[in-house]
Amino acid sequence: MALAAAVAYTGRKTIITFANGYHGGTLAFPSSPSKKNVNLPHDFIVAPFNDIEGTRQTISTVPKDSLAAIIVEPIQGSGGCIVGTKDFLHFVNQEAHRLGALFIVDEVMTSRLSYYGYSAELGLKPDIFTIGKWVGGGMTFGAFGGPKSGGIMRMFDPRSGVLSHSGTFNNNIVTMAAGIAGMDIYTKEEVERLNALGEKLKTSIEAVIKKHGISTPEPSTSTETQSLMSISGKGSMLAIHFSGEQAKSLLKLFWHYMLKNSIYVAPRGFMALNLELTQQHVDAFVVATELFILKYKHFFV
Repeated sequence: MALAAAVAYTGRKTIITFANGYHGGTLAFPSSPSKKNVNLPHDFIVAPFNDIEGTRQTISTVPKDSLAAIIVEPIQGSGGCIVGTKDFLHFVNQEAHRLGALFIVDEVMTSRLSYYGYSAELGLKPDIFTIGKWVGGGMTFGAFGGPKSGGIMRMFDPRSGVLSHSGTFNNNIVTMAAGIAGMDIYTKEEVERLNALGEKLKTSIEAVIKKHGISTPEPSTSTETQSLMSISGKGSMLAIHFSGEQAKSLLKLFWHYMLKNSIYVAPRGFMALNLELTQQHVDAFVVATELFILKYKHFFV
């Protein structure tokens, strides 16, 4: 809906997105794309994430007055919790507005990281932002919005707007009730506590990895060449990574090992911390991770 709004508002067709990005099932841009996919047939141009000069070069190839929007995740969630640098995100923000395009920030996952949304913490000025997932407590939920000024969202005003926003899950009262209740619980103090807990987990895992000599820099969109382990992300959004020839096998093995120890992470290594977690849970995760490394360290070669 955010992309459709951008195309309708600007009267343009081209959309810049970023390699390794994901904005939903029909908006996926893996670093090694397939010619056949289920993506929506927008006129997409894929730029390199976290690369100012590479993105500048990509933008220079776009014909004048053809760019409708630039869409970006401040942290690439499904892509492995790769944190966008502040300089890069501000550059993208400025370039979108310089070219008369809309700046769309996908905060479906990252909005949990700050009480007013991660964009606000970074000082970004999105024309449209998207939220979802966690706000509905895991139930079906998605929303998009923007500033009152500019007239973008007025296009959807049922009294006078030119665009419709229909859908099976619109006005889902159960999800909205859960979300409102959740907002009463997820206070500014809880946001800060949960993020701090995530940072403790991240630094503790980094220390364990370094202790056992299998450390590697925080992963980027490039492919690592050694069979090592790392953790990326920020606050309550984290991801475990393996690299090298045994990467896929190690990731599967890690998932099963942690599950056996009553710890659930997504099979791809993604972790979204929840409000029930305490330092005790972090300590248990760190212990289990170290035991995993000790048991399977012979694979890290």
